Amino acid sequence: MWHLLVLTGARIGEVLALTRADLLPDGLLIDESALDGHPSTTEHKKSRTVPIPASLRSELEEWLAEHNHSLMFPTQAGKMHHRGDLYLREVVKRARSAAKIPDLTFRCAVPRSARFSRAISKTRRKSSGIIRPHSRCRFTRSRWLNANRLRWKTSTAG
Repeated sequence: MWHLLVLTGARIGEVLALTRADLLPDGLLIDESALDGHPSTTEHKKSRTVPIPASLRSELEEWLAEHNHSLMFPTQAGKMHHRGDLYLREVVKRARSAAKIPDLTFRCAVPRSARFSRAISKTRRKSSGIIRPHSRCRFTRSRWLNANRLRWKTSTAG
């Protein structure tokens, strides 16, 4: 789920609403968002297809082979997760611990989030294109890591 957020620029609600049919040959179709555990429109009420690298496609295909639900990331009962449900809170808790970033959230993983944007000057943001999703994992990870290094240093100092 974290790779998907970072590499596509999708919001957590959009990821929770993804279905098997959204994995297309040319990328990932983002056309819905989760709202209180039910499908809803995306924030801007538009659908988009985002390119995904082969490595992410492989991860998603392996993940989908493990279950037969229509949603990509279903609850154990096959339903859509609610953004605040216990499972997702545990996912974030484990990620905070592993990354040693106490205020890590799903929003931090999305390149266009406000936290990410504040970490970079407006000029650099416009010229580097890091707000957009990228098809090469290494490029996206390097941009995301560079933008968050200062934040990590301040959160772990002390």
